This record gives sequence, structure tokens and C-alpha cells, in this order.
Amino acid sequence: MAKIFREIIAYLLIRIYYFNKPNNEGIISIYLHNPSKSLFEKILKWLVNKNYKFISIKELENIINQKLVTEKSVFISLDDGWIGNLELIDLIEKYKVPVAIFIPTDAVKNGNYWWEYAKIKGQNKYSGIEKLEDFKKLPEDVFRNKVAILKSNYNLKRSCITLDGLKKIDKHELISIGSHTVTHPILKKCSIETQTSELLESKQILSNWLDKDIEYLAYPNGDYDNNTVEIAERCGYKLAFTINPGEIDVKSGNPYTLPRNALYEQGGYFENISKILGIWQKVFDNIEINL
Repeated sequence: MAKIFREIIAYLLIRIYYFNKPNNEGIISIYLHNPSKSLFEKILKWLVNKNYKFISIKELENIINQKLVTEKSVFISLDDGWIGNLELIDLIEKYKVPVAIFIPTDAVKNGNYWWEYAKIKGQNKYSGIEKLEDFKKLPEDVFRNKVAILKSNYNLKRSCITLDGLKKIDKHELISIGSHTVTHPILKKCSIETQTSELLESKQILSNWLDKDIEYLAYPNGDYDNNTVEIAERCGYKLAFTINPGEIDVKSGNPYTLPRNALYEQGGYFENISKILGIWQKVFDNIEINL
């Protein structure tokens, strides 16, 4: 019933949105992690039917730099580089949609992401930490220690794309690869030195792997502070993305704090459409409805 109620709320929000006929001048920016093919195609179909133009991250960079006027454009990105993303390639080709994928390099090397260990039932007997959100609040050195303990006690099936897989998709004309740091830390909890190494080393590692310059960054978990923004620019990134909701303001937006609307991969169709449009976020802000 919870999902149905969320769908009803989202449907009503969408009707109100179009009744008011908003005049949107920004670029819609959305991201997902590991969506099903079914959800991904429903999203693409809706965007096509509404006459949105898909733009690549390079096109977005040019639009921002030149402050070009755009109409009904959308930028799509995927975070983390899950193996499941490979199943989306046929849809990317079918709808001719450029997609940016942001990669944490340690996960490519080791096969998994730190939060997978934090989600294991009973892991607290090793870590002493009960909930995933509690891991995110830990000081940098404690966080790394707790994750290392869990990794030494559990072996997980690979969930991140392999290096060979990464090299293969990087050659696809519709896919762009960006950095998602080395270890996917909570950057604002890290020292300036750690933030610098995370942003710089991931850029260098990906550049070596793919034999190309890495120009784009997405902050893990959307977390950053003023130091992070300064470091990103100093490391030579041209654009950096948050998970702050909203459209990209070409005229006055900061290229190092670009917004992205998060979609909910376990959510329904109307809920995700309302999140694409940013109206779910405007109504509920950061409050999650637990129904």
C-alpha cells in the first residue's frame, strides 16, 4: 500500500505541475545507480514523448561555458559503475541517449563498495556500528578502520564493473566516464589532504586505465564542503556534480556544484516522473515519506 499511496501523491503533483504550465529555463539533470532495464526504459520513453533533448556531458560543459540558451534538455548520469549498468547499453543505443558514468576506482579493483559490507545483517558484531547512516557520521580514520574490519571478515560476489568492462564501455560513443573518487568516502568528513588524494588519484588512475584525461566528477553521496569545491577545480575537473535537487542554471550556476535529481529505483512510475521534474523534492524537501 505504501508504494500505491506514493504513486497517488506523485500523480497529483504532476497534474498540478502541468496545470500551472511552468516556464523552465534550466536543464533537467537526473541520476540513478543501478536501475532495472524496465525502469530505465520507462524513463527514457517518457522523456522522448515529452520532446526532451538528451545532451552529453561534453555538450553540457559547452552550454555552461558559453551560457547558451537551451530548451527542454536533459542530462543523465549513473553513479558507481554497477555491473547491472552493462545491461542498459542496448537501451542507450536504442534511444540514442548519452550517459555519464561516475566510477570509484577502488571498487573496480576490489569488486565491491564499502556500504555493501555495512548493510550485511549482523555485521555490527565486527564493526560495533548498527546502521549504514551511522557509518557516514564516523570520523575519517574510524570509518576506514571499521570498513577494513568488515572486508577482512566477509567475501562478497563482485557487484562493480571490471576493469575490462570499464575499458569496453569507455569506447562507446554514447558513454562518458567520470570520477567518483577512489574509495567513495564522505568527503566533508575527510581532511583536506585526504580529499585532495581522493580527487586527484582517482583522476590519475582512470586516466591511466583509459588513456584519456578525466574531466568530470560526482561527489560521493553528494557530500562536499567549500574545500572540496576548491580542490575539484584545482585538480583540473571541468564540472562537478552534487545530489542537490534542481535544474542546472546555465547563466548563474556554479560548474562545481551542479544539481542532480535523484530517482528512486524501487519507486513507482509517477513518483520517478515527479522526481525528474523536481516537484517531489520541492514539496517534501529532504523529508522521506515512510509509508
